[in-house]
Amino acid sequence: MAVDATPGGSASDSYISNTDVDAYWVARNDVSWAAATSAEKDAALREATQYLDGKYAWVGVIDSTTQLLGWPRTSAYDDEGRQLTGIPAKLEQACAELALQALSGMLVDPSADRGGKTKREKVGDIEVEYFSGASSQKLYAFVDMLLKGITLNSGSTVNLIRA
Repeated sequence: MAVDATPGGSASDSYISNTDVDAYWVARNDVSWAAATSAEKDAALREATQYLDGKYAWVGVIDSTTQLLGWPRTSAYDDEGRQLTGIPAKLEQACAELALQALSGMLVDPSADRGGKTKREKVGDIEVEYFSGASSQKLYAFVDMLLKGITLNSGSTVNLIRA
């Protein structure tokens, strides 16, 4: 079943439509997305959307109690004071980026890189030790950059005023 990217829809399960994500990767001349089957793309988009809603705290307030996803939102402004309506383009782009990553494996992987906090490495008989508190999750710096300004604690300096 194809993903539903209807903003605020009660059946929505992706922040970007199949058509829009295909166009996103065509514009970036990336053929790996096009090589995936429709079912693989749908699964990747669903995983990317779930990851986004699980990892990030969004600005503003959820628009409707019946919507499944974190967007659309009300009283939401980016870090430059622009009101955000519908699904922000940055969020659609982040979803497309993560969906491509999801094609090659799960986005949340406990055996992932520890964020560069390696305490010790040993080459003979391979041994790696990480500092305590090192994250066991993959890092998606480009996605973090895209979402800067529409997430809480992302360096936004805009004061939100609730009516």
